[in-house]
Amino acid sequence: MKTGLLDNDEEFSFIPLNLDQGFDLWGKVDVVVQKLQSIVPVYTSEESQLKIASLLHYLQANKTPIIDSPVDAMVVQNRLLFLRNLKSAVEHLHLKHPDNQDIQRLRCPKFFDFIMPTQHTEESLSHAHAQILLSMELHSLPFPFVIKLLQASRTTHAHSFFVVTTEGGLREALKFEGFQGEHLLIQEWVEHHEQLYKLYCCGPKHFDWVIKTSIPIKLVTSAENGAFFFQTRMKFLPESFTSFTTEQRIPEPIFELITREVGVGYFNLNLFGVDILIEEGSGHVYLIDINYFSSYDGLKRMNVREAFRDLIRSKVPKHGEGSLGGAGEQK
Repeated sequence: MKTGLLDNDEEFSFIPLNLDQGFDLWGKVDVVVQKLQSIVPVYTSEESQLKIASLLHYLQANKTPIIDSPVDAMVVQNRLLFLRNLKSAVEHLHLKHPDNQDIQRLRCPKFFDFIMPTQHTEESLSHAHAQILLSMELHSLPFPFVIKLLQASRTTHAHSFFVVTTEGGLREALKFEGFQGEHLLIQEWVEHHEQLYKLYCCGPKHFDWVIKTSIPIKLVTSAENGAFFFQTRMKFLPESFTSFTTEQRIPEPIFELITREVGVGYFNLNLFGVDILIEEGSGHVYLIDINYFSSYDGLKRMNVREAFRDLIRSKVPKHGEGSLGGAGEQK
């Protein structure tokens, strides 16, 4: 497993399955835990589809349960599909629970997509610039906003972003070589006190969260040419932040309902992390990203090892009289 949480566990034993080798070499296992986005390229590519089809055939032929469908897990790697589904989920929850104030706080950021031309010329750049400005008007999405690749993993610049504050900044961002010929996502910027909440979920009952620094707002507003470039692993000096605090602004019931109603209930996932922002002034809670099988290191409220054990137990076929310690060893 990615985290090594259940290595050498007395209750379970683990066998790594290689997508490039026949699964039948290993025979039947009790349950499969997967993180396909770490080992397959873009979900829609022919190579990825063949590997996923091979895995699904193995699961069906052996009637083997899996923790999270490969299709469901890979969908959130496409930022456009994720946001479209999130928009539907939030609208559905608002209608379903009109009197629940916590649910009514949930929001999906505005967004639209754009395919950049493969040839980088002044003419193509000007055309792309004009088309995005038009789309901003059509989607009521003003400056500032974030530009990033549509694909959330397995590409060189998947974690490279621009916060764009002006028309000139948009033109500068579009010159980025990592965007040429790529499918881009333009997403609403949320003013958020430089505070990022990361929610970690392991099934519908186990979750935890941490408060982290986001992006220093003064670096965004003072960016040369109106375009601030950053990457997800970029570190900022503490003095760069002007409004960040560790004050808990999201009550625990909201984390619980995001886990249960959105991640598990709507996206049909068990192992996932959610990036969350609180909008200044309104207090709206924006879900800006979902990552499949996040790192679960350093969490204090959730017993991660036991949460994983509970999740696997819920999927593993029962042996003997329903106890995992029955006739056969769990693989």
